[in-house]
Amino acid sequence: MLKTVILHAYRGGSGTSSLTANLAVLLAMRGARVGVIDGDLSAPGLHLLFGIAGDSLTRTFNAAYLQNGQPIAELAYDATHLLADRGRLFIVPSSATLPALMQTLKESYEPAQLRQASQQFIRALDLDYLLIDTYPGIDTSWKTFADLVLLVMRPDQQDFQGTALISTALKGCSGSVRVILNQVADRSQSQSLKDQVERAYRIPVAGVFEWTKEVAQTGNSRLFCLQYPEHPFTIGLRSLIARIVSE
Repeated sequence: MLKTVILHAYRGGSGTSSLTANLAVLLAMRGARVGVIDGDLSAPGLHLLFGIAGDSLTRTFNAAYLQNGQPIAELAYDATHLLADRGRLFIVPSSATLPALMQTLKESYEPAQLRQASQQFIRALDLDYLLIDTYPGIDTSWKTFADLVLLVMRPDQQDFQGTALISTALKGCSGSVRVILNQVADRSQSQSLKDQVERAYRIPVAGVFEWTKEVAQTGNSRLFCLQYPEHPFTIGLRSLIARIVSE
C-alpha cells in the first residue's frame, strides 16, 4: 500500500533532512520503491546527503518544477546505487542557489501544486513510499495529501510550544500524526519526555533519538545508516520504519 510520509518541524535544525534521507534508504533496502522530495524551500539540503551535484543538481523541485513547470518525473535522481541490491530509490532535490531561493521567497505555492507533484512522481515511478522533507514553520499546506505526518521536535521549550501550534493545526487531517523526539541529550530522560509529549499533545511518539557524538559528527554530510549500520540510532530508525510499514 502506497504511503506518503511528511517530515516536518517547527524550526530548522531539528533533523528532518537527516531523518528523511536515512529513513528513505532503509525503506528502500527492505525492497520498496521509494521516492524523496526535498520540499524545504528555504534551506534545502538533501542533495548533500545523497551526493547530488553537477548537472544532476540542475533538475530541482523548486526551480525546475515549481518555478518552470517541468514534469517532476524528469527531475528524479536515481540513488539506487546506494542500496545493497534491493529496492529502488529516487530523489528530487531542491536548488540551494541564491537565485532559486530568492525566487522561492517571492512566490506562494498552493497545496494543489504540492499534491500534483507528489501524484505525478508516484505514478511515473510506481512508488511504494514517498517521503517529503518540508520547510519549517506552522504552514501545513502539505497535510492535505499526507498519509502520515512525522512532527520532529527537540526537547526544548521553543519546540514544545511550536509543535503544540502545529499539532493543533493538524487536527482533522485525514492522515495519521506522530511525533519524533530528536537530539535527546540524556538517555535517562527518554521515557519521561515521551510521556510528557503524549500527555500534552495527545499524539503518539513514534520514536526517540538521542544525541550522540557519531550523529553530530556525521551531520548532513553523509548517510548515517550506511556508515553506522549497527549504531543505536540506525536501529531506532529501523524500529520507526516497522511502525510506518505496519500502520
